[in-house]
Amino acid sequence: MKLLNLILLFILSTNLFSCSSSDMLLNAGTVHVKYTVSNASFDNQLYENKNRLGSISASIRNVDHPAGKNWGASFKLHPSIHFSNTTYQSGGTRISTSTGQLEGLPEINIKRFSTLGSLKLNFHTPIGQFSLTGGFGGTLYKLKEKGTYETIKTSEIRKLGFAYTGFFTKRFFAMIGPRYFNDGNEQYVFAVRLGYFWGKASGN
Repeated sequence: MKLLNLILLFILSTNLFSCSSSDMLLNAGTVHVKYTVSNASFDNQLYENKNRLGSISASIRNVDHPAGKNWGASFKLHPSIHFSNTTYQSGGTRISTSTGQLEGLPEINIKRFSTLGSLKLNFHTPIGQFSLTGGFGGTLYKLKEKGTYETIKTSEIRKLGFAYTGFFTKRFFAMIGPRYFNDGNEQYVFAVRLGYFWGKASGN
């Protein structure tokens, strides 16, 4: 399974910027301010993300430019790249190997790089675009337990999402909405994204 994940990461990471003159596979980048509720299980202990607001995150993605589109719908299969940095905490305890006394479980930090292939249904309206997305891919992440050890692992990742996208200039846009990720651990995210579109607008 790890080999399959690595192959998927490689395939989705190569030729991501290949394009025709009018439709780049990856044509926009976003930075995020996110409200995140993430539950994870490590060594049969339940953890939750320490900071729910403002975790570091960025994405490279495909965005439909609204030029020339008032009403309509489109259906696309496209890749995306994601990076996140999340610190988890737990109220659990364990026996210290050095003192033999009970101690609180240490915080765990996960830095995650993911690539996904997504099916995206877009609804275009005069006030912006509404999108439903379902995705599957692979993730490579570094897990670090504070004060003890760190390791690098791979896993599958799945995504469901709903978003509103509105352009306030020709290139800059806002994207707002919830998402659900599952890579063995569950993550619910409500994000406000500010993005820049570098592709060619279809109406140009």
